Amino acid sequence: MTSPIPTTLLAELGSLPIQGRAWPKAIAWLACVVVIGIGIRLVLTASGPHGQGVSPMIIAAIVMAYAGIIVMAWYMYHGQTSITEEGISQSWLFKRHIAWQDIRHAKFVPMLFSKRLICFPVRGRPVTFQGSDQDVQVAFARIALAYRHKA
Repeated sequence: MTSPIPTTLLAELGSLPIQGRAWPKAIAWLACVVVIGIGIRLVLTASGPHGQGVSPMIIAAIVMAYAGIIVMAWYMYHGQTSITEEGISQSWLFKRHIAWQDIRHAKFVPMLFSKRLICFPVRGRPVTFQGSDQDVQVAFARIALAYRHKA
């Protein structure tokens, strides 16, 4: 029976679990500032002459959309990426998880503000994980290298 995680990768990763922030703090703070700015703009518009004749249905839709933006910013600030013996997971709106045995191919994408690992499963859609901490980024690169040579 094969191990769910390649043994060479397990040795390279070192002690598990590896955990870290999904998004850099600066990006998460910027998202919070943008959400606050949008909220201030909504309040100013709603209290002004342009907001007086707006339909209650439109107001409800705007409030619900704004609540969705707040939830996304909250998860962006508090999101964590974990690499364990079982696989990779990330707390997000919907928890992302992929088991080692389900990964067919992995690609490390070093973007400007957030480094990403895109895992291509045997079946289904690719799963993308963000990592802002150095330990997580190094692990992402090692995982991508191990699964590139696996196929």
